[in-house]
Amino acid sequence: DAGGALARETNNVTINNVHTIEGTVYSDLNCGGMIGIAYGDTIIQNSSSSTKVTEENGGTGLIGGFIGYGYSGSTISIENSYATGDIGDENSSEVGGLVGLSLGEVNINNCYSSGEITGYNSGGIIGYSTNTTITNSYSTGKVSGDITGGLVGENGATITNSYYNSTLNTDNGKGVGKDETWFTEENLLAFGITNTGGALNIEEPDPTPDPEPEPDPTPEPDEPDTPVVPPTPRPPSGGTGSITFQIGTGAGGPNTISVDMDFEVGELSVNLMDADSARDALVEIDNLIQKVTKMQGGMGASSNIIDSVIDNNTQTRINLAASNSRLIDADIARESAEMVKNQIRQNMTASLLTQATNNLGPIALTLMGIR
Repeated sequence: DAGGALARETNNVTINNVHTIEGTVYSDLNCGGMIGIAYGDTIIQNSSSSTKVTEENGGTGLIGGFIGYGYSGSTISIENSYATGDIGDENSSEVGGLVGLSLGEVNINNCYSSGEITGYNSGGIIGYSTNTTITNSYSTGKVSGDITGGLVGENGATITNSYYNSTLNTDNGKGVGKDETWFTEENLLAFGITNTGGALNIEEPDPTPDPEPEPDPTPEPDEPDTPVVPPTPRPPSGGTGSITFQIGTGAGGPNTISVDMDFEVGELSVNLMDADSARDALVEIDNLIQKVTKMQGGMGASSNIIDSVIDNNTQTRINLAASNSRLIDADIARESAEMVKNQIRQNMTASLLTQATNNLGPIALTLMGIR
């Protein structure tokens, strides 16, 4: 019940730079030059269809140059594309140069159709529309049927800068308009549309590739239109070509370490045409290897120092954590008992002193013979 050169049904699909060159697509119900039934979001860009799209076995379906039927709730967007094949026949129901019928949203921009459109509701761009916007597009093929329009067969659309032959924004493009001789470069440019021989801003694909041009023995370098100014690099701390790391708590001296990053190999010129030149090249290569080795040694030493500082800091953190744990894990019960014992001793000493003071008076009177 549906057919298309690319797919019978699609759901959320993008088609870009695809061209169906020749042939015929048949179906007895919903048929399109690329897609039979489109669900969800469908995007067609920079593409073309030259296939004939018609029905099989006398069916009465929805026929379109790209899409036969846009399902309810779907969104179809067609841009920079065209269809040139004949679409539909006298038995077809809704027929369009690009879309047969859509119950969703359709946006068509910078497109055209040039094939013959035949059906009950026939439009040069879309046969039956519920929510369609057509911009910068046109149709040049013959449109025939019971309800016809140069751009839209039935139910209207929002049309801007688009036409069928010479009819611009009039009754959705319904009518015959002028003949093909009207389509001159001057008239088309008046509508802001270029490239009369093919798709708008698209050339029909050539099945035979052009031969590759021979390289120019003295090519000139391409110069950019605007010179590129590289950003000014931020100088690293510690001076040009070095990076300074803070490894202690103080400022300067042993609390920092600078790593020299200033390294340049330079240009290596090697000539192996004779033995002497080859020996010279080996000497130059050895010098470069020594230079690289020395740089690696310096970086390795700095890396070892940094690793040692990291290990020391890690050990210090472990020791501090252990000390903190010992302070937190003190024996509270033992300390509480010791405090109570000391309080008891203090109270006993105070009691003895008080008792001794109270008994000293009578003893003294007795000794003096007063009592």
